[in-house]
Amino acid sequence: MQKKLRKSSFQLPCGQARPGQKLASLGKIMGRFCQEFNNETKEIESWKIVNVKIKVFSDGNFKFDVKGRVTSDLIKRAAGEKKTISQEELKKIAEMKLPYLNTDNLEKAQKTIAGTARSAGIKIEH
Repeated sequence: MQKKLRKSSFQLPCGQARPGQKLASLGKIMGRFCQEFNNETKEIESWKIVNVKIKVFSDGNFKFDVKGRVTSDLIKRAAGEKKTISQEELKKIAEMKLPYLNTDNLEKAQKTIAGTARSAGIKIEH
């Protein structure tokens, strides 16, 4: 059985991961991870930033999961220059993020997303 050495989380642009300071904690597997991540996400638009969870094992292997787009990025793109999002946009983002949140309730997900928006200085239309 493989022993898990560590777990890490990153926010990376699809198809554009490169070895460097951000991924330095991965050590020797950094290059292989970048190659596999880029291959898996190459069909997704490159400007989209996604959450990635990676597990590194003692035998030098690793496993990673792409956990969906970054919430603050979704909010900022929806708000644009007006720095405001509508309830409809908020609901759409909550529906996208629902599988990755600690709730199955859409209303609670919307409240979570609204809190993230307020923290980012984005206003929500009522």
